[in-house]
Amino acid sequence: MSNPGEHFVADLKTANQIALDLGVQFRSLVFPRNQVLDEFLPLLTKFGIQVYRGNPRHWLYRDGHTTPGGIAGRAMRFADSWIPMTGAHISYAEVVNGLTNVPASLFLRPWARRLSAFEPLRLIRLKQAMTMAARSGGIFHLWWHPHNFGVNLEQNLIVLELLLQHYQTLEVLYGMRSSSMGDFAQMETV
Repeated sequence: MSNPGEHFVADLKTANQIALDLGVQFRSLVFPRNQVLDEFLPLLTKFGIQVYRGNPRHWLYRDGHTTPGGIAGRAMRFADSWIPMTGAHISYAEVVNGLTNVPASLFLRPWARRLSAFEPLRLIRLKQAMTMAARSGGIFHLWWHPHNFGVNLEQNLIVLELLLQHYQTLEVLYGMRSSSMGDFAQMETV
């Protein structure tokens, strides 16, 4: 098996078998390292996947984990977590050929002591983007890896709590809804 497509199909088959053994059905997928490959998209529906997390359209993010511009691009992505250099990344679910793309907005970086002085900027950046999504009826797809919360757990949970409180305000003011990727399964229109 030398073809990446063959490896991907083998992974999907294995995941489906594990899901079957557990009595669950996968409906959504996040590509490893956010590397969305157009040639793999048609394979998803063959395995019951209806939703995938795409990448923001901004040139700095559209290729997933691969960052254009080398070290300068990585530095810009890092700074973008605190200062809205690339916009709010508000998106809308896109349905093509029965497959729904729910693009990522921003990664919730873990709290770090060395950057704690900048924490208010990060919270403002995230809350402003959430508010823009709520006002426009768009999606703000905040994502993170749960294991990132393991170090500095208390500080990370405080940040998450502040964002959840802001979400509650936006829910009341604008009707913002919290949704999982699976909630977008079987969407027929955008």
